[in-house]
Amino acid sequence: MSGYLEHALQECDQAFAVLVADAENMALSKHALIVFGVAAITLDAARAETTKLSAAIESEVEQAVALAYAIRCCPAHDISEPVWDLRKAKYRRKYAVQGWSVDLADRDGSPFALEHVGGAAILRHLATYLRDQGVIKPPA
Repeated sequence: MSGYLEHALQECDQAFAVLVADAENMALSKHALIVFGVAAITLDAARAETTKLSAAIESEVEQAVALAYAIRCCPAHDISEPVWDLRKAKYRRKYAVQGWSVDLADRDGSPFALEHVGGAAILRHLATYLRDQGVIKPPA
C-alpha cells in the first residue's frame, strides 16, 4: 500500500502544481480536488494496515491518525462534492501535528475546502509524519 500512497501523493502534488498555474480553470480545480480525495483515502488505507483508530485522541500520533481519517471521510462519501463528515464528536476538535494546526470543531456537515486544512500539502505532511512514527510503512 505504501507504494500506492507515494504514487497518490505525487499525483496530488502534480495536480495542484497544474491548478496553481491555471487557477481560473474550474475543471482543473475539480480534478485536483478529486486527486486530493484519492490521496486522502489512500493515506488512510496505508494507516489502516498497521494502526487502528484510537478510542481517544490525545497524543500527537493519535491526532495525526484521526486528522488523516477525518480528511479521508470527506471524499469517501462523495468524491465530487466532499463534505465534512464528523459524526463522532471526538473528531470535531482542534488538531496540532508537528506545527500544523487544523480546527475542525465546527466543520461537520459543511462543504470541504482545502483552506480548512491549510492546503493540499497537509497530506504530504501527515504521510511523512506517520511514516517517521512507524504508523505507515515506507515505500518498497
